[in-house]
Amino acid sequence: MYYSGLHMEKSNDNPMKPHIRQEIIDMVRRNFTREIEFYQFCRQRLHKQYLALKLNDLMRMDDSLVNLKQANELAIRD
Repeated sequence: MYYSGLHMEKSNDNPMKPHIRQEIIDMVRRNFTREIEFYQFCRQRLHKQYLALKLNDLMRMDDSLVNLKQANELAIRD
């Protein structure tokens, strides 16, 4: 019974959920575009900070990464 139930289609239905008009859904999507963009910006920035911290830790272990970082900094300046 357990294995036969694994391949069944699952649905999360809420019979008490009220119907929401499409115009309200569209309005909410329009109003949250800035929040979504801000979230993506914060996520990208945190990811870059995380990578920078990890790179510093790795550079302590591997000197070839120091050369890579210096080359990247020179490329950014040019």
